[in-house]
Amino acid sequence: MVDGLRWFSSLPFSLNIDTGNMEGAHNSPANDSWTLLFQFTKRNSTIPRILHIAFLATGELDHANTKDTDLATANAILKPLTDPLKLLSLTTGMDLDIWRILNFIWIGSYWTILLDLGQISPVTYSQQPTQAFYTDDFSKVRSYAPTNNIFYNDTLFTIYSTYLLKTFAPLMNATAPAAGFAPLTETNRINATETSFKRSYTCNVRRWKAPLTALVSILVAQYTLIRGGYSIVIFVATWFQKRKIVEGLFRLI
Repeated sequence: MVDGLRWFSSLPFSLNIDTGNMEGAHNSPANDSWTLLFQFTKRNSTIPRILHIAFLATGELDHANTKDTDLATANAILKPLTDPLKLLSLTTGMDLDIWRILNFIWIGSYWTILLDLGQISPVTYSQQPTQAFYTDDFSKVRSYAPTNNIFYNDTLFTIYSTYLLKTFAPLMNATAPAAGFAPLTETNRINATETSFKRSYTCNVRRWKAPLTALVSILVAQYTLIRGGYSIVIFVATWFQKRKIVEGLFRLI
């Protein structure tokens, strides 16, 4: 129903939305409040600006940890997308709030990827800036309980599954299960599992060849190249010589 995000290419700035790195902070959706870093750079500038948009685990904006100025600027940037969503909300009756949509996409992806890795809660490290990048400070580690995992917490699962069925799936023209989803219980809940990784490619390690092997390889390669070039030269020379002979016969005639 919404034609993607094509309008991004026409904006007078570059835009990047990420959970990103926050200096000295453990920024994760596993927290009761987490922050989305909304970074943009004007096309006539090289200096990026970062807006901090905080969310609660339930999916609403965390206004206590979001500056009004940051939210106002972000809303102004997203206006080319929010205007069609508002119009669509009036015609469909769905609550199409851009921040709720972004939160749903981010949270759903986050916990699904973590689940694919066999985990139901993350471990994060404090981020410290270096000359050009952020690096993990492994001395400052934090382990989380699966409290805010939408596939573990029954209340959060109900919130997000209802949003999926009633809003996100219709918005994407996707078919949702008519019967909905069974509520989470002690027996109907994900658990951490041991996950294995399958290597689907062959690793090559470059090593120096033994002197004799290297010499033979070089000679064979050079012989092939020299012989090929020599054959071409002989062919051209033979063709040229035959042509001279034919031209000489014609002159005699």
